[in-house]
Amino acid sequence: MTKSRRAWWTRRPKHDVRGTIERLDQDFGFALAKAVKTTELSGLSNMFERRHIHEHNGGIADDRYRQKTGSSEPLGSLLREDAADVIEFANRLSKLAATLHTGFHELFPIDQAAVERALRHIQP
Repeated sequence: MTKSRRAWWTRRPKHDVRGTIERLDQDFGFALAKAVKTTELSGLSNMFERRHIHEHNGGIADDRYRQKTGSSEPLGSLLREDAADVIEFANRLSKLAATLHTGFHELFPIDQAAVERALRHIQP
């Protein structure tokens, strides 16, 4: 990996889903952006922001959340998630993970002989 790529990945913005997907595609050719529609990617970014609020703010909307998502939630309001939103979030992540997995194995194909050797060592 080049120094500039390594530097970006070392200090990358931790909650920038769109930027991370773009860099994975650019740096490694994974085509993650093609795995989800533009609207799904926007929704996924917003869901990550909501997750951030639940994790770090106890679910209370703050100005950062409003700026990042364009939400009109009143400052200090308690955000709630319903089952459908959580399932949608998981499905989008699953779609991205499957694409990432495929792209990774295009770069690093599975060495079936190595897998079989390893399995012989762990079988009783």
